[in-house]
Amino acid sequence: MIDIGGTTTDIALLDQGKLKINESGTMVGEYDTAVRAADIRSIGLGGDSFLHLDAENNLKIGPERVVPLAYLAYEHPTVWENLKTLTKTLFA
Repeated sequence: MIDIGGTTTDIALLDQGKLKINESGTMVGEYDTAVRAADIRSIGLGGDSFLHLDAENNLKIGPERVVPLAYLAYEHPTVWENLKTLTKTLFA
């Protein structure tokens, strides 16, 4: 199961429709909680994450956020019209 939010992507394994539980505990940052918890992996990459290349051409994530294109088009109808035109041009 994957949940892509604004700033993180959370990934969990399901076994026959049930969430896998980590019996020995989980890590929060660098801390071991030693508390039984859902076995979920979170990474700092979400729908609002700013992706860019650094000076050495390495992919970097954030820390800045961006406005999702779908929201931008919703807020500004002219963006939606321009995107439709661009799509027709690119895939003609």
